[in-house]
Amino acid sequence: FLQQGLSHIAGVKVYGSLSHDRHVPVLCFNIEGIHPSDVGMILDGDYDIAVRTGLHCAPLVHEDIGTAPNGAVRISLGWNTVKQDIDRALAAVSEMAVGR
Repeated sequence: FLQQGLSHIAGVKVYGSLSHDRHVPVLCFNIEGIHPSDVGMILDGDYDIAVRTGLHCAPLVHEDIGTAPNGAVRISLGWNTVKQDIDRALAAVSEMAVGR
């Protein structure tokens, strides 16, 4: 649901396979025109959503997918993530993408 939701937001690029059987509950994305670290700070400070940003100890992967040198935003789902958390994250990213 998160991957599909992010991929439908204009200006958001989701990285990785679209096949659900090839996924772990971690997604990387970027918002066009906003540096990944700024996205992370805004999600944390304004929306209370924790993400990681940058090259994620995998600079060669980021070179391969075209996100180097800035990297991407990584969002992870946990055992206690509920649908409302995903909806809140999608709304926050959508709001940021519209305002870019």
